[in-house]
Amino acid sequence: PKASRKVARNFFDFETETDLIDLVVLLISMLMSAYQRVLHAAPLPTKCCTTAVLFSAGDALAHSSVLEGARASPATTARTPGPATTTARTPGQGRDEALRRNLAFSSYGGLFGAPTQHYFFNFIERNVAVGLAASPGLQAFTRVTVHSA
Repeated sequence: PKASRKVARNFFDFETETDLIDLVVLLISMLMSAYQRVLHAAPLPTKCCTTAVLFSAGDALAHSSVLEGARASPATTARTPGPATTTARTPGQGRDEALRRNLAFSSYGGLFGAPTQHYFFNFIERNVAVGLAASPGLQAFTRVTVHSA
């Protein structure tokens, strides 16, 4: 066995790194089990909520990387002939727009993206390659081909 060094945290005290990793794996496993139970009990609402959260997180991540890039290179404005036009930014300017955009992305994902894909893939599952007496791999290949076309 590989020797692990002692890990001490303010709120946890673990003997080894392996203990911490085991705890994280256990927590993730418990969360995934709970998610699977909810997904089985109410598939469409669960998919809508999950997709809305993922769309929101994706928008926030993209927006934060754009802001980080702007902070890293402040002199990215192109020089054009004519009078200089500078606008003073006040703290918090643009947050309302960012929130509206994030809510729009989240709403689109939860209200349109998830239900559309839910019903589309259920349709594909029920109607494509049903009569094939071939292997499950060939059935899956046929379904992927149909939905990608």
